[in-house]
Amino acid sequence: MPSYYRQSPTRKKGEAKRKKRRAPKRRFQVTAPAILDVRKLRTSKKNARRVRRASGFRRAWRRIRRHPWRRSHVLALLMLVMGLAGLIYGVRAPRFTVYAAEVSHARYTNPETVLRRAYNTPSSIFLIDADAIRARVLELPHVRDANVTLRLPAEMRIEVIEREPIVLYQVQNESFWIDEEGVVSPAVTARDDLIKLIDENGVVRQNDREIDSALLEAILYISQTLPEVNTFRYQEPYGLFFFSPEGWRVLLGSADNMREKLSMWEAMRRQILQDNAAVQEVDLRYSRPYWR
Repeated sequence: MPSYYRQSPTRKKGEAKRKKRRAPKRRFQVTAPAILDVRKLRTSKKNARRVRRASGFRRAWRRIRRHPWRRSHVLALLMLVMGLAGLIYGVRAPRFTVYAAEVSHARYTNPETVLRRAYNTPSSIFLIDADAIRARVLELPHVRDANVTLRLPAEMRIEVIEREPIVLYQVQNESFWIDEEGVVSPAVTARDDLIKLIDENGVVRQNDREIDSALLEAILYISQTLPEVNTFRYQEPYGLFFFSPEGWRVLLGSADNMREKLSMWEAMRRQILQDNAAVQEVDLRYSRPYWR
């Protein structure tokens, strides 16, 4: 390349342009006053939600305005409004408000107790939870099951299925009832037709609501096999025992092998009556029973 071209003005202008392109560009050469405002730099999440919500409402309103409205749409909107009005009227109208309930088949449980447990304040029939009421009624001691029925306009019926006692359980000068499932409940009336179990040490009841199921089965089996025996006692260390019609104390011990124990008792009873022996006690707790 000749020297005159290197020194020409055209060459100098081209080099200046290339240098300008290679020079780094600065994005911010002047600081704007708005950037220094801390309130504008920090945008809270709450304000962001409000902005998004407002923009969402605006978009929905624009779609509604752009959408062509027909008679079916207007009719659907009117039905929706009427349905909401009917729902509000049904919830707040006195005609659909339940003020009291009817309790049926409650013999051992006070109906007022059932009402207090099931229903406290007047409420609309559409807001009453029948399952929750049934669960609260089942917590009563004599109730085994319950059915809650709701009928328009404002009718509620509670049918109580109570536990039927079969054993009168006496412990520490207190009386309780025991049903066929072994559930213990307070005795509310006098019943002479029940099997009597006297707990002299207070050890029969496993917890506040149940007794040993094996012991209950043994008592029921003995009462069915020996109808003349109606009263049983439990005392440590003898376990379960009863008094025979002759006045003998018959010790049974634990509730297992009750069939074999009763078979031995009948054989020993025949032998004692045959020998006309003077007996006070018959012990069936061991493999070799004896009397004395």
